[in-house]
Amino acid sequence: RRHTRLRTVTGVQTCALPIYLAVFLEDSKTPRDEDKVITLAREFIGKHPRSPMLSEVRMKLGQVYFRREDFLKAQEQFEVLAREQPDGAFAATGLFLAGQCAMKLQTTEALNHALELFNGVADKHGTLEAHARLQQAIVKFKLGAPDDAVTIYDSILSAKAPSDPEVRLAALTGKGDSLVELGRRDPARLTAAMAAYDEVIGTTDAPPTWRNRSEEHTSELQSPYVIS
Repeated sequence: RRHTRLRTVTGVQTCALPIYLAVFLEDSKTPRDEDKVITLAREFIGKHPRSPMLSEVRMKLGQVYFRREDFLKAQEQFEVLAREQPDGAFAATGLFLAGQCAMKLQTTEALNHALELFNGVADKHGTLEAHARLQQAIVKFKLGAPDDAVTIYDSILSAKAPSDPEVRLAALTGKGDSLVELGRRDPARLTAAMAAYDEVIGTTDAPPTWRNRSEEHTSELQSPYVIS
């Protein structure tokens, strides 16, 4: 039975290989015919729904739709990918990219769904966990909940496992921005915003983009018309 099953899997792979290779070959061309890539990818998915290469093809199809800014179709592919193989190598990435697609749609419903998708990524506790929490904070801010965003940013900054330096700088900057928004109603929050920006400025290896942005915000907050 074991040998029979192995021969069956090998046969499926061999049968699927020509279309699989055609998808990636077409995608690598310059200029790229994206309509042809989509046609080939969908043909593969339709003919080989049990192929071990299915997740790679779905990922590529989702990426092509994303490049074309067809975010709804891209989101569909990424979500299906994660649902079909929840423990697969592409599951967390699929959920993360689906969340980014939902953010692009900008509707309240889509943003709330993005929160769910990013939570699914974070719950896997993989390499994308901190990035997913960061995106959740950004979504909370977009939904008009800067206080929730600050809470998420603080959880990123206080995590036991050190975050990627870029994630940390993004969290500090996002926290500052959220506190500035809260400062419109509670001016005391502006002092905490200054502290977040100052921490970015004081980071030795901070890229100029992050440092310059924080310096600009700090200058604005130091105006006598903002903080007295």
